Amino acid sequence: MIPRKFVSILAVALIVYVLFFQKRMMTPATPVAPIADTGSAVNPAPAPASPVLSGQPPSGLMNIIQNMGMLTTISIDTQAGSGPAALCGQTVGIKYTAATADGKQFADSGEKPLTFRIGDHSVIKGLEQGVQGMKKGGSRKIQIPPKLGFDDAKFSAGAPVPASSSLSYDITLVDYAPSFPEPKGLGLRIYDDQSGAGDEIFCGDSGLVNYRIWDMEGNLIASNDATTPVKITTAEGKFPYAMELALAGDNLKKGMHPGGKRTVIAPPAFINTLSGKPANAALLGGAKLPNNKPVLIEVELVKVEK
Repeated sequence: MIPRKFVSILAVALIVYVLFFQKRMMTPATPVAPIADTGSAVNPAPAPASPVLSGQPPSGLMNIIQNMGMLTTISIDTQAGSGPAALCGQTVGIKYTAATADGKQFADSGEKPLTFRIGDHSVIKGLEQGVQGMKKGGSRKIQIPPKLGFDDAKFSAGAPVPASSSLSYDITLVDYAPSFPEPKGLGLRIYDDQSGAGDEIFCGDSGLVNYRIWDMEGNLIASNDATTPVKITTAEGKFPYAMELALAGDNLKKGMHPGGKRTVIAPPAFINTLSGKPANAALLGGAKLPNNKPVLIEVELVKVEK
């Protein structure tokens, strides 16, 4: 016969097990995220139109982002534009109104557009990040956390808003230059081969990079000595534009992280520098890149230099 003491222990254990099992059954399973296409295209062949998002991020979302220590600009398109997207290093003209998170307007461009070059940091970083990927005539609402706004030491003196202010901009892209022609077929494509970790490289930042460049027949055209990474400053316009966009991202890809690797299929328009001139051969180990054929470029980000 089982002693009463052990019967009591077994009863308690059974109750605990039942309660735990019921809780597990009532807890919804964690959804599995769909596998996303890692490819990216700047100015791809025309695709079916997608719905334009509108509205604002959920209330309190900006505070959550700040508390998590994330430096993120949230962008929501309110009107679709047309043509190629505005990218890192290009000069843009925008009309805008700006307000703090509580709705107090502090700036309005009026009829004269604000002109700046993405990546030269002449305006707050959140505005630079927010305009990237827009198309001419498009409108966008961007939410900017304080550290990408006027809490930046470069803009804090004489700031038009109190410290620690989250910002809301409504912007319309009027124009940009230089303008790359829309390709009839495949545009620039960026693929992630390996994810990195640590600081993200943004437009205007510098990075130490290893690279290799092939023609489309698989012949190696240029590469650096992997023991001596090359310094590339995005938006500076000294290296092939495709390499700068691989680092800083395009209208679909964000910036790379140290340890990350990307492969780029670069059509002729993106093999030259941002200004349209051939890249300095001395910066590419003396190699001269073709100006009428696409190339394949592999970049590895070793380190970000802010």
